[in-house]
Amino acid sequence: MEPLELALDADPDLGQREPALILLHGMTVSRASWDPVRDALRRIGPTAAVDLVGHGASPVPEDVAAYDFPAYRGHLEHVLERLGLASACWLGHSMGGYIALRFALENPAAVQRLVLAS
Repeated sequence: MEPLELALDADPDLGQREPALILLHGMTVSRASWDPVRDALRRIGPTAAVDLVGHGASPVPEDVAAYDFPAYRGHLEHVLERLGLASACWLGHSMGGYIALRFALENPAAVQRLVLAS
């Protein structure tokens, strides 16, 4: 499956300052769920909040294969490419935490740090 173009909101200095923080939200919400804490996270490094498949402004494919982990891995690798990053710090909440953890296990070189919430 071709990686999907996930919707994201990246800070303008992402890639110019370390560490880059990629934020993955929980089930049934969107990247906007990070808004209340994003300014505090920016004190650590620039952020990119991603809408996962089927959420927010990202595609909602009918093909269920777009929602399995091999597809997610491709989607997230594509996010790194679009952002011009080889690796980043990943912050995941709930479902986003599971996806970030699995991504870290299968792509350790793409993960500098991993923060899981809830």
